[in-house]
Amino acid sequence: MYRIAFVFFLLLFFSCSKKNEVLTPEFKVELIKDIISRSQYADTTKQHKLQLADSAKSLINTLQKDTLYNELAIEVASCYYMIREWDLYTKATDVFLENAKRINDSAAIAKGYYNYGLIKNRILQYDSAYYYYYKAFKEYQKLGNNKRIGRSALGMALIQRKKGDLIGAEASYIVSLDAFKKIEASEYIGDCINGLGILRRAMRDYDQAILYHEEYLELKSGLDDELEKALPFNNLGWDYENKGDLIKAKSYYEKGLALYELKQKKTSTYGILIDNYAHVRFLQGEVGHLPAPYFEALAIADNLNNLNLAISANLNLSEYYGHVGDISNAKKYATNAYEIGRDNIYLEKVPKALKQLQSLTVGNEALRYANLYIKLTDSLQQEERRSRDQFARIRFESDELEAEKESLQMENEKNETRIQWLTIVTLGVLLIGLLLFIIKRQQDSKRKLLVAQRQQKANEEIYQLMLTQQTKLNEGRSMERKRFSKELHDGVLSRLFGVRLSLESMNLNGQNSTKELYVNELQGIEKEIRQISHDLGSDIFEGKQDFVNVVDDLLIRQSSIAAWKYELIDDDLINWGVVSSPFKMHMYRIIQEALQNINKYADARLVHIIFDNKENGITITIKDDGKGFNLKETSRRKGIGLQNMRSRAKEINAKIEIESEINKGTSITLSGIKIETSALANGNE
Repeated sequence: MYRIAFVFFLLLFFSCSKKNEVLTPEFKVELIKDIISRSQYADTTKQHKLQLADSAKSLINTLQKDTLYNELAIEVASCYYMIREWDLYTKATDVFLENAKRINDSAAIAKGYYNYGLIKNRILQYDSAYYYYYKAFKEYQKLGNNKRIGRSALGMALIQRKKGDLIGAEASYIVSLDAFKKIEASEYIGDCINGLGILRRAMRDYDQAILYHEEYLELKSGLDDELEKALPFNNLGWDYENKGDLIKAKSYYEKGLALYELKQKKTSTYGILIDNYAHVRFLQGEVGHLPAPYFEALAIADNLNNLNLAISANLNLSEYYGHVGDISNAKKYATNAYEIGRDNIYLEKVPKALKQLQSLTVGNEALRYANLYIKLTDSLQQEERRSRDQFARIRFESDELEAEKESLQMENEKNETRIQWLTIVTLGVLLIGLLLFIIKRQQDSKRKLLVAQRQQKANEEIYQLMLTQQTKLNEGRSMERKRFSKELHDGVLSRLFGVRLSLESMNLNGQNSTKELYVNELQGIEKEIRQISHDLGSDIFEGKQDFVNVVDDLLIRQSSIAAWKYELIDDDLINWGVVSSPFKMHMYRIIQEALQNINKYADARLVHIIFDNKENGITITIKDDGKGFNLKETSRRKGIGLQNMRSRAKEINAKIEIESEINKGTSITLSGIKIETSALANGNE
């Protein structure tokens, strides 16, 4: 019921994911791991495991193809391997290996080669299997993964042993053993030692084989599971049997068979042990218990599809029936052994089956088996030589390709180094050039600033001369008016006053009406002349018109340049006469700089300059309706004009504020210009 619900959830997920990506990558990864875990349950049917593996593969294809994708794809491939779906296993390996090469995922590339080795070994393509095991071995060497180095070398050793390259197999076993010892992988160390023992037995070095298998037994004795001793016991029995020490051989076979629940839990090893045990007893002359153990071993071999055990049991049966004189059965079982191994000449007991058939037949039939035996042994020897050469060629070609690849990589690295140095030198030259340019520009800027400062000083002197000249001119005019006023007052007005007095004396003569008329007229003339004299005697600029007029003249000149109108507003409460010349000069220069900037950048139509007397001092406001500017960017550039304006404001202890917005004009306010309070009046007449 739970399984059905889980599958329903998967179907629901896939239907939703096609419409909309509702699941996060993290959730998908956890789901894939859960599916893979469920596919490994022992009670799950093969069909359901296949469905789960397919579901995991479909989910993986929705992920980004990175190293995590490769790791999960490797796990899915393993699921197909466990259920013996070799085609699906190969295709899954193809996919993640291609992606691994694309993203240069070294670990996944090595695993892909190792997987190819596994599958090629399974389908008996031993040369290809060795080739891929060796490529995996070289990749894992680069990664320093000792466990995978050992397993790849172990795969190479097993293939070399199958194809008769015993010397090469021994070298591979030793490499594998060395890698496993570095990480203390005892389960694999035992496999290597056992394999070395089997090789030494095949080389008829039985004493060395016994030493290896005793070491193998010692490793297995340290484990909790007593059944792990079964295989070492069998191999030691076989070593002693081949050496001719049947008593010791029999004792080791008996030790193996005495292990509790061996038949139930390690049926294949049990079948090998009972077959070997029965045979060593046969060699000792004990035949009363035969042939039942052989038939039991044969049944186990057929049930487990163990070809080696099947050949051994048939050969032992043939030998037994030949011993008891039943030639028909002897030939039958020898023929069975030959036919089982005929399509796989690497099974070591096949030649023995032909030798047995030769001994059981006569005449042409015996000759035929003899020829087959000779042909088979010759082909085995040739295959062993060919295999040694082939494996050596695979290693050589792989190493040559690897060396070429490394050489190319080194050349690329050298080229990259050259490019890096060329880049560094180029950047260095550019940097030096840039520094020289900056230094040159700074020097030019300093020269320009020095020239500007000198120009500014000259302008200040010119302005001071202008003010002095204007003051002297005004003083001369004032003196001339006062002199003229005095002449009017002291000369003409005095004479008119005497005439009026004379006319008044005419009252005594009785001409009142006429005299009164002339007297009134003279009084009017006297009043008018007095007023003119008074007006001429006073200074109409009263000290303030000096600065304001200069500013007005400046506005006239500047407005004529850019054709804008202006409005100049003065505060009557400001007495410009008491403002010092340096203050006026600084204020004038600030106004002049602002007007020049308006002409250069503002594109204004109207300009306002307002003089205002406030509690904190004089305030000057300069506003335009121009296009404005980005104040922050202009501040970063730090133009000389704005710096000079701020510097002048600081000289007169004033505060300058600049406000501007794009397309909304600019306003400059100079505030807090202090003067004596007694001068803040228009003055008495």
